[in-house]
Amino acid sequence: MTIPFENLSIHCGERISMNLELIFNKLVRSKRGGWCLESNYLFGWVLRAMGFNATTLGASVYSSILNAYFPGENHLINRVIVDGKAYITDVSFGVSSQVWEPLELISEKDQPQAAGVFCLTNNGDMWVLEKSSRKPVVMNPDFAKSTLVNRKEKYVLYRFTLTHQTNIWVIKMTASNKPVLTLHQQIHLLFANTHRVQSSGGMDLQ
Repeated sequence: MTIPFENLSIHCGERISMNLELIFNKLVRSKRGGWCLESNYLFGWVLRAMGFNATTLGASVYSSILNAYFPGENHLINRVIVDGKAYITDVSFGVSSQVWEPLELISEKDQPQAAGVFCLTNNGDMWVLEKSSRKPVVMNPDFAKSTLVNRKEKYVLYRFTLTHQTNIWVIKMTASNKPVLTLHQQIHLLFANTHRVQSSGGMDLQ
């Protein structure tokens, strides 16, 4: 089966829980899609249940609008060891930057995939994931010089450490609709001051 990226629960007023059983019911039994936190959390559990040495990690997504990383950790990924090599898996990063295959955890190595060329860079304690886009092909010469053509060659997606993630975060929308994120022992996600999301067990990510 395939599980698509889906954030409908946020917009439809549904409660989002990081309880593993509830996530399994939603994504597997009900055949729904999952938000990045849900899908990667579930995938980490699947890897460990299959006997893989997998660790769930927290990541901070880069905002191209703010030209800065969102504060705190607002994304989940998994590190898995296969045949002595470490890989990063991310089964639920939305829009056009999906990581379709595991990325070898090695610094400054281009790793081509169908979605583009990905590269991990180790900056001391922090790892950064970037994506290089394919060169745009503009068929209409009159449009070739338009500012609407995306000529940016490399994008920063997110950064992360290799520290096992046992604490998650707070996300709430302020009156200006700008997200404010801080680290917390449980997940409390507040959207537009009306939609509350809390963890209710199943938080052992080891």
